[in-house]
Amino acid sequence: LKPNALGAEEQEIKDLTLQLLVKFQSKDAELGPQLATLCKNIAEGESISIDGIPDEDLKSALESLFDACGLEKSEMENEDSDDEEEGDNDGDDRDAPLIGYGLPE
Repeated sequence: LKPNALGAEEQEIKDLTLQLLVKFQSKDAELGPQLATLCKNIAEGESISIDGIPDEDLKSALESLFDACGLEKSEMENEDSDDEEEGDNDGDDRDAPLIGYGLPE
C-alpha cells in the first residue's frame, strides 16, 4: 500500500479481499490462512507466483487484489530450472518464465 494511500484505496483492498474470501473459501477452506501466508511472504520481501493456481477465476481475483495493493508484477526465476538440465523437458511450458508479485523497489 502506498504511504499516501487514501481511505478509498484501503476500502477497495478490503472489499476485494472479502469478495475473494467469500467467493472462493467454499472451494478451499484453507484459502484464508494461505492468503495470509502469501501476504506475510510478500511483506518479508519475497516475490510470489500465482502461475500454478489452476482456478483461473481465483488467479484473476488475486491479480486484481495484488494490483490494488500496488504490488509490482515481474518475471521470476523458475526454481525447477535445475531439473531441466537433465533433458527431461517433454514439450511442456516449463521454460516459460514465471510471473510473480512483490513489493515495489
